[in-house]
Amino acid sequence: MLINRRLRFKNFLNQINKLKLDGFLLNKVDMYQGEEVREIDERLFWLTGFSGSAGDLLVLNKKAALFSDSRYKLQMDHELDSEIYDCFDYLETSMEDWIINLQLNKQKQYKIGFYKWTVTQTKFKNLSEKFSKFNILFEGVQYNPIDKIWKNRPQKKVSKFWKLEKKYYGLSSNEKIKLLRTSKKIIVIYNSYHHPQM
Repeated sequence: MLINRRLRFKNFLNQINKLKLDGFLLNKVDMYQGEEVREIDERLFWLTGFSGSAGDLLVLNKKAALFSDSRYKLQMDHELDSEIYDCFDYLETSMEDWIINLQLNKQKQYKIGFYKWTVTQTKFKNLSEKFSKFNILFEGVQYNPIDKIWKNRPQKKVSKFWKLEKKYYGLSSNEKIKLLRTSKKIIVIYNSYHHPQM
């Protein structure tokens, strides 16, 4: 299994290189920022073997570190290949601490990619501010490089929709709209929240 993980990591580095990036941020969330992700979104587990519900993998200069919270410290040490990954508790060692130890070339600008669907605007802003002092730029990419190398990746499951019986929803959509239009109380409440001068 370790050889398989190492090959996956090597292929991941190749994909990062193809994107003309120096590194990549891979996190354990889906496009809805949920940590309990579907099989198709288990990219972090597929690459590293880490099965915890929270984690950020930072790859830079062909080195990699996984950051999670104290719940998973022993689990990280057990599940990850120590020849590839450093493992840290967020509270003990920050990403900034790890980067300082990498002793990067201060004259070079580094670009770290991330998949746009898994990083919020707030997180992007925070990362950009924290890492600017290291001459590091974060750049969103349109696809996750893991998807290019994950063979036999589970297929997206599309559930069939169904229509509830009226006894469960009470009124039809047309009836609800009509009620909204005729109810002064609801209109007053709506205006109090959305009045442009408030």
